[in-house]
Amino acid sequence: MGFATPVDEVMSPEIVELAERVAERASALIRSASEFARHRAAVDALHHVLLPAEVPDVPGWEVAACYVPFTASPTVGGDWWDGLVLPDGRVALTVGDVAGHGVPAVAVMGQLRNTLRSHLVAGLDPAETLAELSSLLDWTDHDAHATAVAVVADPGTGELVWASAGHPPPLVTSPGGKPRWLDVPAAAPLGVIPRDRPHPYRSCHDHLAPGETLHLYSDGLVEGRRRDIDTGLELLAAAASRDQPGAAVQARCEGLVAELVHEVEDDVCLLIAHRLAEA
Repeated sequence: MGFATPVDEVMSPEIVELAERVAERASALIRSASEFARHRAAVDALHHVLLPAEVPDVPGWEVAACYVPFTASPTVGGDWWDGLVLPDGRVALTVGDVAGHGVPAVAVMGQLRNTLRSHLVAGLDPAETLAELSSLLDWTDHDAHATAVAVVADPGTGELVWASAGHPPPLVTSPGGKPRWLDVPAAAPLGVIPRDRPHPYRSCHDHLAPGETLHLYSDGLVEGRRRDIDTGLELLAAAASRDQPGAAVQARCEGLVAELVHEVEDDVCLLIAHRLAEA
């Protein structure tokens, strides 16, 4: 929009007032956009620092991870993934999702991720670890809630010990085989059960055979405004079980996210652990 008058005419008071209002509005929009960018950059940087720099190096396995932020929001969410080799040689793999967005959610995410790591390193099993995390949230922040899944895998035998706190079920695929979901015992999200009550978390056992692949993910991968979670789970199982001979696990991880998430409506985490086929 522009304002112009002949060189020999003076702008009317009405035009001057309108021009001032437009200038004030434009200035406010510019300040708002600048503040949006600065806030988003700060939260992005905090989230980036709190996520692992790389996936764990596991003999006989390939591990890959993807994180895609919800870029349409001024803030990122509290989704996280993590993987580390434990003192006994097993590998811990976790994905979680803190309710909400912004600095508070990211701060809770960092606290939960580090506490989860410390308990698993100390030797607690996944169910005990989730119970401790839930008690921590109930003690420190009554308004904070999160879902999470924790898996401890033996690289040599393929044994899986895992537990879930209200999180979408892990998926296992195999070349030419039917995809299967790891059984999910009903359990509340973290921070919902008061710490003075018995926790509902239970460690389950399964086995990842050579050539099979484990998928852990946040609900942003399978759910959205135009897709319910059941449909999203079906699409994930179909896409993940599609044979991709010779494809690197990281490429498969990124390909799944690109195929399933056409419009990012939430933060997305995907963690894949593939047990190499025996020679």
